[in-house]
Amino acid sequence: MSKRDSAVKLAQKGFKIFLLGVDSKIPAIDVVTDKAICDPAKVREMWSDPFGNSRHENIGINTNDLLVLDFDTKSGQDAADVAFTAFREASKCKHVAKTRSGGFHVFYRLSPGVCCASTVKKISPVIDTRSFHSYVVGAGSDIDGAYYKWLISPPEGLVEPASVADLELAPQELIEACGQPTVREARDLSIEWDTAAALSQAEEYLLRHAPEAKQGEGGDDATYRVACKVRQFGVSQETALLMIDEHWNQTKALPPWSLNELGEKIENAYRYAKAAPHVPGSEFDPIEIDAPKPTPVVPADCPRFVEQPFFDAAAIPRRQWIVEDVLARGFLTLINAPPGAGKTQWLAQLLLAVTFDRSDMIDYLVREPANVWSFNAEDDSDELKRRIGGAVIGYGLARDDQITKYSISSGVRLDFKVATWDASKQRVVKNEAALKAFAKQIVDNNVGVVILDPLADLHEVPESNNDAIKMVARIFTELAIESTAAIVIATHSRKQPGASSEGHAGNPESVRGGFSQVAKARIMLTITGASIKDAKAAKIDLDDRGSFIRIDTAKNNLGTASRGAKPKWFKFEGVPLGNGDSVGVLRKADLAQSRLKKEPAENEPNSRAVAIADSMERAGLAPEVKQSWTDVRVHTAQATGESAERDGPLGRWPNVVGYDVAVDAGKGRIIEFKKPVSAGKPTRVILRRQATVDSPAEAVATPRCGLSVASPAQGV
Repeated sequence: MSKRDSAVKLAQKGFKIFLLGVDSKIPAIDVVTDKAICDPAKVREMWSDPFGNSRHENIGINTNDLLVLDFDTKSGQDAADVAFTAFREASKCKHVAKTRSGGFHVFYRLSPGVCCASTVKKISPVIDTRSFHSYVVGAGSDIDGAYYKWLISPPEGLVEPASVADLELAPQELIEACGQPTVREARDLSIEWDTAAALSQAEEYLLRHAPEAKQGEGGDDATYRVACKVRQFGVSQETALLMIDEHWNQTKALPPWSLNELGEKIENAYRYAKAAPHVPGSEFDPIEIDAPKPTPVVPADCPRFVEQPFFDAAAIPRRQWIVEDVLARGFLTLINAPPGAGKTQWLAQLLLAVTFDRSDMIDYLVREPANVWSFNAEDDSDELKRRIGGAVIGYGLARDDQITKYSISSGVRLDFKVATWDASKQRVVKNEAALKAFAKQIVDNNVGVVILDPLADLHEVPESNNDAIKMVARIFTELAIESTAAIVIATHSRKQPGASSEGHAGNPESVRGGFSQVAKARIMLTITGASIKDAKAAKIDLDDRGSFIRIDTAKNNLGTASRGAKPKWFKFEGVPLGNGDSVGVLRKADLAQSRLKKEPAENEPNSRAVAIADSMERAGLAPEVKQSWTDVRVHTAQATGESAERDGPLGRWPNVVGYDVAVDAGKGRIIEFKKPVSAGKPTRVILRRQATVDSPAEAVATPRCGLSVASPAQGV
């Protein structure tokens, strides 16, 4: 059905309609009662081009004699659906239109002489009302291919109205809840509001000339001035709210105002603004914003000093934490880790922690359960499901426990890139189409957390180019601001000397590529395995060291945690999936329970000899030699004089003040180990070697050794 046919059909039903823009909900003509018509013949003429074809303009319905409840999706599709379902059960309303964003318009008519105010979130956080001096988009209109249409479901009582007279009368309690429209001072001015020229100028101003409003940098004052300017063009307050939200709030307010907050700012501007609106007499009048302007004293790209009025810090909006010290709405978080450190599994548990409200799965406080969308470019969907499934089993999660929704996407067969590199012009090229579609899905599905893993697979710019990688990071920062979601990106660590992980933990400079990506992020965590140094400090068994990981705060510009704070420890625990596979699931590690408290057995490495074992490994002890040593022990006697203990052919050593051991490392290499020992604590070194086929009876053999003690004969 053409736009003309849809418009004529609405006019035949008695709806007073007018032209909106193409692919728009902004009026193309004056929004006043005498310009909205319901004469089918005139409507057909209005929606016909000079060649007799249907025009493509959308349809606006004047609501002066109606009360329309608008169940908006700005608070999320789920919230709109729940609110509408509850309202349907209570009211049994039957004339409902579905909006292009997935919301609902519930239509009522008003009795003659009854007026009702248009409101924003007054009767419910997800419901606006449209009545006096307002309008809604009519059925048959579309924006980007998404249509407004009547809901028809006879079993549920939803039908298309036969006429305006067929609409149900608005319930008295709704009329009273909305209140009476206020005739503000601006209405008394002898001007014609919302003319086509005024709306055109206001839209041009908002898109191209209106300043940004940044939180903490005079954002309140900037928003007030923008609203005053729109009023000055001759735009009514109700229309100003729609235009400012669509053309300015979502792109230039950092972070965007909620619709309720924005409505309050605009109301103040329309109440207290002193300058009288100027409305052009025709579309040929000069447009003020395009008129030549004198060169400003301060260039446009230079900061301006604006005196900050005194403000109440308690009135500043709180940061919207989803996971405390990790994820906040509107901000970018980096998770940096070397390959194989457990990053992907921890991110899988982060997804479940937010959707199930299970802080114990990540050892960070989940403040707000939210919808989560995870995109992993390295693993296929089955592998992602294995990791998530393992955590579900390991933590005993059930379907009924789930609070919000999540989605997982694999990039193995999807080449999703947010930016490419133009080598000829040496510049970053944004993938505008993909980003727009991606952001729209985030907003439409009320996604609170977006997990992207890893950064290297999300762009094609030179990662060592600091300016290029800065632009990529900025893309994700803008995505977080525009979608009001928390964006978390997994990054790879640069290779450390000697392949050690010690330099990664809590170090923001460990990230691979340009450091500007860290500068754009507000929070950065590092995930690393337990190093040998960690093992010694926590007394973790060296054979078990690979099961532990640590998470450190490398950067936090928002929360309480700071760089250098105590790390969070996790240990991998194998969980069978029931299909023959097992997955390593991370559990919070209590290192006090992981420490070696028992005395070493006869053939078990003593923790006091870790330094010698480490030295052997770092010195490059030949594998065949290193594997043959089953015991490297250091024994310290508690008394001076001769020790009463004997242990093997080395015997006992009195008053040892240190040791000097040389070990044959094979291939002609000799490794020397030296260690000072406090006086009065005799020490002896025992190097125990496995028995060989050639000498099965020799369970113990002494290598070439030199000890700084008296002759062994004295102690034998």
